[in-house]
Amino acid sequence: MTHKNNRAAQKILELEPQAAEQHDARGRNFLHSSVMRADLESVLFLLSVSVDVNSRTQDANLLTPLFLAVQVRSHKALLIVVVLTSILFEFRTRSAAR
Repeated sequence: MTHKNNRAAQKILELEPQAAEQHDARGRNFLHSSVMRADLESVLFLLSVSVDVNSRTQDANLLTPLFLAVQVRSHKALLIVVVLTSILFEFRTRSAAR
């Protein structure tokens, strides 16, 4: 199923906040999978609902979404890297200010 329904996903996350952090059989959560597909729309949605941008794959590699985006090597992946990097920078800046 490739049809995206962000409203339905938002409702699911309201009922079960950790749903977006669940890992599949390959150890990837929704953010990891979206980055690997260079699916910018899904990545932006997941970032808007505050998924953990530092989450690592649950496999031997323990890769972050940022590292996965670099591996994809596409224009969309590059944009994803820029978005993730800016979010990480903002997070670290806010944490340092506390």
